[in-house]
Amino acid sequence: MKRVLFHIMVFISLGFARAQVCPQLIGPFDNDEDVAVTTEIRWENLTGQHIFLISLGTTPGGTNIIDKKTSGTFANFTPPKGLPERTRIYVSLTVIDEDLTRFDCEIGSFVTEDVVIPPSCTTLRDPLNNAIFVREEVNIVWNYAPLATGYRITIGTSPEGNDIVEEFDVGNTLFYDPPNNLPLNSEVYVKIVPYNENGPPAFVCDEESFAIRTVSNSLQCTNLRYPTDGAIEIPKSVALEWNPVNGASGYKVSLSISPFPIDVFYTAYIEDTKTNLLELESTHKYYVTIVPYNDAGEAVGCANESFTTIVDCGPFTDDLTGETVILNPITTLQDQISLCNTQLPKVLSAPDRADGYRWYQINSDGTTDLISETEVIELFEPGNYLYEIYDTAVLFERTIECSSNSEFSVVIDEGPRITRALAIEKFDYLEITVEVEGNNTYEYSLESADGPFQNSNRFENMPPGSYIAFVRSKDGCAVSQRPVQQNIAVDDFPKFFTPNGDGINDFWQFKADSAAKRKQVGPISIFDRYGVFILQIATDSNGWDGTINGRPLPASEYWFEVFIDGERDFNGHFSLKR
Repeated sequence: MKRVLFHIMVFISLGFARAQVCPQLIGPFDNDEDVAVTTEIRWENLTGQHIFLISLGTTPGGTNIIDKKTSGTFANFTPPKGLPERTRIYVSLTVIDEDLTRFDCEIGSFVTEDVVIPPSCTTLRDPLNNAIFVREEVNIVWNYAPLATGYRITIGTSPEGNDIVEEFDVGNTLFYDPPNNLPLNSEVYVKIVPYNENGPPAFVCDEESFAIRTVSNSLQCTNLRYPTDGAIEIPKSVALEWNPVNGASGYKVSLSISPFPIDVFYTAYIEDTKTNLLELESTHKYYVTIVPYNDAGEAVGCANESFTTIVDCGPFTDDLTGETVILNPITTLQDQISLCNTQLPKVLSAPDRADGYRWYQINSDGTTDLISETEVIELFEPGNYLYEIYDTAVLFERTIECSSNSEFSVVIDEGPRITRALAIEKFDYLEITVEVEGNNTYEYSLESADGPFQNSNRFENMPPGSYIAFVRSKDGCAVSQRPVQQNIAVDDFPKFFTPNGDGINDFWQFKADSAAKRKQVGPISIFDRYGVFILQIATDSNGWDGTINGRPLPASEYWFEVFIDGERDFNGHFSLKR
């Protein structure tokens, strides 16, 4: 299933190979109020390398303000046009971890302030104030004015002029595309006035200007020397070089992601024939226009040239959507697979859809042996394995392979080990909990080794009585059993006794209300209040009559200690009354 991507638009499926941890909102905090509309949004940075895509909306998980804009590896983001006032803003993240696994987090919300003052003024961003050799088809871009909810623009060819456009309301955007090309050989004057519900700035905003280019028919165009026009596999870090032009005093270099001036993101005026080192993105086609100039003007009709950076699987930015693209498939194979001895050899199928598969066995020295290149693998023994999947994609007429892998272990299930099966009395019924150790998933029964079984290890509303707990591996490997212990509490031991020979409370003894409980309780050791051992009694005897060697002991507090099921130490105290 090869994918041909001209303008790259890829949708990545979500997968979870392991539990993920979402960061917390730390600035503003969740449920903060009266938050500035110009606030920077910050969240906890996670351990390891992560890429964050942030969305902001007016509903949980909403994207109507910001839709999955990347902050790179930085745990902060400032909305480029601010936030609406008096509004609850919901913040959600898509996190891409080191394994290229994506997971979504809704990390909180806050309420913005009531803005009661006008905005401040703004300044030109492109072209800059006093720029020269500006192309006539330029789009005018300016900086965000804090607190602004809209802008009005006036353009003229003289100071305070408005012969091109007068106080045009562009709304809450930061650029304006003039309806026609601006006049050549002219100075253009621009005034941008921000506003909000409180009005425009309290003071007059400055007018700025720039010079539209003057053309010169005496200058020839140049061409790229490195990278050459149409070159591919160019490194992301590159310095552009071009051939010199006689009579040129400098060169205007523009770099864009399309052949159109609206997509120019880099412009520089350079006297040399080489740029500084530029940091570009992988898997992109870039367009370069180099226009020589001198005091008489700039060359006319210089065409753009293009080159493509090194093609890889990402992450890189989709030029159409602005989203971060990762072409590596997602692996969802579990980290551990438990098998019975009787299940070997075992045929295991890949849980993921991909163009290709590779399975490796990991040796004790860390080396690997390829054992399958199909969707299935036959496992003959326990051990450590590597699972790799890959997709192929055609990008800029090149076919590349994008892979992901995960290690997993195969273990032999020796069956469940019941560590505890305990019944707790609840009024007139029992609540029984079975605790298990093992490397598999299990089901539980109190009936027999044949069931019926249930997924929960808790049994509620059970009638009083003796029970045996049965635990079975879900894959049918083995069944274990253990008698259910009755809960032994301090109330099962008398608080006092009165050995006066009246036949009532003459003996102190464990009050077993069932044979099961009596079997659980070992011999009982009795001590005086100073911790001096007196004697030991068995639970099947009458108990202690308050004497030692036939001699009555005085009325006092005494202590007892007993072992439950040979494991749990249990103690308490009681009174001897005379």
